[in-house]
Amino acid sequence: MVGLIYYAALSTAREDSSKVVETKRGEVITFNVLQEHSENTIYQSGCKNLSEEAYQKEFPEGEGLGFYGLDIPKTLPSFKHSYELFQDDPHSLRFYGEIYQWETEPYQDVPDITITLDRSERTEVKADRGYVLVELYRSQEPLDSGQNSFLTKSEVNGKKIIAETLSDYYYSNRKSYRIWIDKIDGKDITALIMADNVEEDYVVDIIEFLAGVEGASL
Repeated sequence: MVGLIYYAALSTAREDSSKVVETKRGEVITFNVLQEHSENTIYQSGCKNLSEEAYQKEFPEGEGLGFYGLDIPKTLPSFKHSYELFQDDPHSLRFYGEIYQWETEPYQDVPDITITLDRSERTEVKADRGYVLVELYRSQEPLDSGQNSFLTKSEVNGKKIIAETLSDYYYSNRKSYRIWIDKIDGKDITALIMADNVEEDYVVDIIEFLAGVEGASL
């Protein structure tokens, strides 16, 4: 009896900490609902970021350039594309990955206040729009390793997904999301999505786009 009670309590807790969403194309994504600043929140790494122009000056031979090219529209608001590099010392830079950043179109239902983004450095921004950061890097360990092993995983277009919804509350149904997509190129490129102050449908569109779902767009 005690075991049954424990199992029922555990099942209820799991239901309370997850949300199942069916996409427009009939696939299912389970969002793990976590507390803000939980141990499972990944922040942008402390690498040195270079713009495309600065990167090409630093590496005229194109180290890492094009290791994964995303057709993200440059017309997205405040679009930025940069490269991440490890800096072992002032004279040593090693290619790590790519970063794409953009914002949503401004919302019309938000007062003139600021919110704080969880990045390498906490940054205050206007609450009248959403903020997206996509980081691409080569997988260095299995998706199931360490602290992510207990999270419910999903699959979109054959790509493994870990989707997290943080408890941040902004306005309407906008929240913060952290998404892992493994092997987006069929090999060893992992994507990390950090989307703040956005609606669920918007982040699902990003997931489908990165997973290579036919017809998905941003």
